[in-house]
Amino acid sequence: MTEHKAALMRYASLPYVVADGVGILTGNRQEQDITLVAPERKEAWHYKIGVMSLCDGVERFYWPCMVLQARPDDMTDSGGLPP
Repeated sequence: MTEHKAALMRYASLPYVVADGVGILTGNRQEQDITLVAPERKEAWHYKIGVMSLCDGVERFYWPCMVLQARPDDMTDSGGLPP
């Protein structure tokens, strides 16, 4: 169990690419009102996840499908950490 938790922590600490640049997952989530969402999409649209920008340190919330793992070339273009 300890190894699994450590692997999750390493994965969460990796940089991610979002519409506003590069960021780190914060672990926060924002519940959304899904009363008007189609039944097949309700699970995917229930929460947005928090990502803290590496450029300005502001936490923003995104749908999980909008957050991608960063590659080294994403890091230099968006003002993130050096490769």
